[in-house]
Amino acid sequence: MRRVSWALAGQLLVALPANGAPAPTEKAAAEALFQEGTTLMAERKYAAACAKFEASQAIESGLGVKLWLADCYDREGRTASAWALFSEAAALAHQSGQTEREHAASERGADLERRLSKLELKAPPAGLPAGVSVTLNGVAIPYASLGSSLPVDPGPQRIVFEAPGYRTLRLQAQVPAGPSSMSVQVPALAPAPEATRAVTPVADVPRHAEPKPGATQRTLGWALGGLGVLSFAGSGVLALRAHSLDQQSHAHCLVDEPNACDAEGASLRGQASTYGNVATGAFIAGATLTTTGIVFLLTAPSSHKKQIGLSGHSVPGGGIVVISGKL
Repeated sequence: MRRVSWALAGQLLVALPANGAPAPTEKAAAEALFQEGTTLMAERKYAAACAKFEASQAIESGLGVKLWLADCYDREGRTASAWALFSEAAALAHQSGQTEREHAASERGADLERRLSKLELKAPPAGLPAGVSVTLNGVAIPYASLGSSLPVDPGPQRIVFEAPGYRTLRLQAQVPAGPSSMSVQVPALAPAPEATRAVTPVADVPRHAEPKPGATQRTLGWALGGLGVLSFAGSGVLALRAHSLDQQSHAHCLVDEPNACDAEGASLRGQASTYGNVATGAFIAGATLTTTGIVFLLTAPSSHKKQIGLSGHSVPGGGIVVISGKL
């Protein structure tokens, strides 16, 4: 028999338990898809029937659905797919001790083997570059398969070679129905063009403006001077507060004994003293910062030559240093 009879196919309907444990809803879906496939097979709508069997097997794989799918592939003309699936089914049937199914699958596989279409890909004489990958109809095949006759389903074949640093090579081949055999000579892969490197002319490279001499020092001088002014202002505010607290304490002290005060007066005097001390510290800090800022400004380098002279003197009776300069 070249093909299994429909009566025998019906006997092969019962599938083996699946390896997994699909949920009841999945089992129901697989069964519904399988039944649709058998209906389409009876109507000789083989392409649609094979799609249903493939979907059913994806949910719950079993020996019965494999045999139906293999038979569907054969009737659709996909001889290589049918042969591979019948061979797989025969091995599974042998493992499970199902002699009748093993015999039927082996018989169909042997019949298909005589009708296979084969394609041989011949590597170029110089060989292929290292790291090359080969795909046949979107499926990766080992490099070692080149030079061997590979069973393929009759029809158009898409062959793609890819390797780092080389152009992608795409080939097409039309394999006739079997039994047949054809070969395709693969040409050498062409090196990929090097990426064009954009070189920016020196004149086009943006140049950063060179900082003016002494710019950083002058900036620091202005900053220190500004802080000094703020310290002077803070010192004045604190001094006014100290004076106000001292005036308030007089109401709580004896007129002829200014230091004889009640608790409130003593507290006000203490606060006035604290504010006074802080005001004095702020004043001294302001003087130091301002003086340092002026020195930085006067000694900062410039693009123009400067002659700088510094002189200073103390104010009699005070702690202030007066600095004068000439540019």
